[in-house]
Amino acid sequence: MKNFMGFTLVELLITIGIMGILTAAIIPSFDGFGKRQALTNASESLRSDISSAQNKAVSGVAVLGAKVDWGLEFASSCDDAHSANSYNLGYFNSGGTFVSQSQRSMSPAISIFCSSNNTRIRFERMSGKLIGAISEYTYLLENNSGDTKSLSIGLRGQVSIN
Repeated sequence: MKNFMGFTLVELLITIGIMGILTAAIIPSFDGFGKRQALTNASESLRSDISSAQNKAVSGVAVLGAKVDWGLEFASSCDDAHSANSYNLGYFNSGGTFVSQSQRSMSPAISIFCSSNNTRIRFERMSGKLIGAISEYTYLLENNSGDTKSLSIGLRGQVSIN
């Protein structure tokens, strides 16, 4: 009697079938993970840019010797009905006009909605407080799957993501 080592065809087919079922179950969750991660990255990037503008304001960074306020401005109207997809970092000159120094664009799959049409974020020189705000600013970031992140800026400039 011969002793054969190996797997039968039935055992191999069952193993391949189980692997196929597991793969089919896992792939959709990876797609959702990627979209959620892109949303997290976008909200962290926006938070970082807001903090950078605030740090320039607190540090009193001047432009061509002029004292300026620092902030950012959304490239298009953003409110509860309309979304923005990009924003500009820069400063506000003595006349209150925003001067862009660089532009940031979100992924096309990410939209930003602003509360009360707050298209400008302006930090006061030296204090870092929001200028012109009567309540905190809230921005809702949403991906094309409906996942959301909320970014809030308090009156004293503290930034939080929920």
